[in-house]
Amino acid sequence: MDELRDCKNCNNKDCYGCNDCNDRILLVCSYNRLMSLPAEIGQLNQLQKLNCSYNRLMSLPAEIGQLSQLQKLECHFNKLKLLPPEIGQLSQLRMLWCSGNLLTALPPEIGQLSQLQGLTCWNNRLISLPAEIGQLSQLLKLDCCNTRLTSLPAEIGQLSQLQVLKCSGNQLTSLPAEIGRLSQLQELNLRRNKLTSLPAELGELPKLKHLDVSGNDKLPADGPQTAGEFRDAWARNFQNKTKAAENRTRNV
Repeated sequence: MDELRDCKNCNNKDCYGCNDCNDRILLVCSYNRLMSLPAEIGQLNQLQKLNCSYNRLMSLPAEIGQLSQLQKLECHFNKLKLLPPEIGQLSQLRMLWCSGNLLTALPPEIGQLSQLQGLTCWNNRLISLPAEIGQLSQLLKLDCCNTRLTSLPAEIGQLSQLQVLKCSGNQLTSLPAEIGRLSQLQELNLRRNKLTSLPAELGELPKLKHLDVSGNDKLPADGPQTAGEFRDAWARNFQNKTKAAENRTRNV
């Protein structure tokens, strides 16, 4: 914790920054009954971590976008119905936890978070994810379980660094073929959705180790269920197409 105790204006080793010098880099105000955060929070220009979870917040102030050094924002288990578009100004943000709220959508500006590595938004009321999510080039983990998603945007295939994708407990009926472009994906959780089929492109995921499609009652029982089975099925399909193409060439 020594790296957090670096106030330039006092010698107190337990100080996380003085209020009057705006050197505070950690602010924890969780487990209170806060209804709002003051606009003045935007003046904490050295703040790196903000935890305002387990309160009664219905919104975040627009001034939160002024926290140019913020790396981690925890605002889960509040009553947030939206995130301010100014959140896209948090150019250093690496972790965003906003689970357990009342969010019905994520702002398109979320795509401007070029350093974001983890996005956790489970237990909300999301119907869809914005197409701009595909701009999160550094994203490693996306957890949107137990929301109300009915589809995933095709742009999700642009998440070239994504390793973990969790979408269990939603209303998904299909997956975009572009999911096959997630070359770094290792874990894919699709439990308890309404999937009727799975794209063959899942077999193109070279690093996929864990695939969970249990609880999708409309999936064919004899279809591939594991990452290995999908790769084998894709390989057989590719071989069949190749042979068919060769036969057409011979017949010309």
